[in-house]
Amino acid sequence: MKTYTPQLERRFGLKDFQAAGIWGNIGHESLGTTELREVGQPPGRGGYGWLQWTGPRARAYLNWCGAHKLDWRSDAANFGYLVEELSHEYAYVITHLKETTSMAQAVEVFEQLDERAGVVAMGSRINWGQIAMHALDTPPGVGIAAIPEAGGVMGTIGSTTPLRLDDLLPRLDLL
Repeated sequence: MKTYTPQLERRFGLKDFQAAGIWGNIGHESLGTTELREVGQPPGRGGYGWLQWTGPRARAYLNWCGAHKLDWRSDAANFGYLVEELSHEYAYVITHLKETTSMAQAVEVFEQLDERAGVVAMGSRINWGQIAMHALDTPPGVGIAAIPEAGGVMGTIGSTTPLRLDDLLPRLDLL
């Protein structure tokens, strides 16, 4: 996260809370970038990648990865395709994100215009956005205690299995 967020901010002229709105959706969709295939779906069906792209978007994502010789599971592929979509077909999402004035509003705008989820679970998306904001403000090497709302355990975010934030921190460096 700390690697890609500055790139999102520079490339698209976003503020940190607006980029966190994107990460809130990514966090919800892929459990903090740990689940890159939609749970319970056979190969060729369901979502792929950070944003669980489905249907024509999944095919476009996989084709883009092939054309760029990237493993669809890699962070480079996921970030690259996110930038590809937001630079072209979904550029209007950036226009609307730039009009937001809070992280929660940015999460909602990204969900409504880019994700259009069948099950929105906005509370989970906003929670992931808050985690992203804290991760952006937390110096390297600082543990979970730096995230007061987490208290070491996040509860269930988009899953019936309790998640320990400690287990996700290694992935948060992507945000």
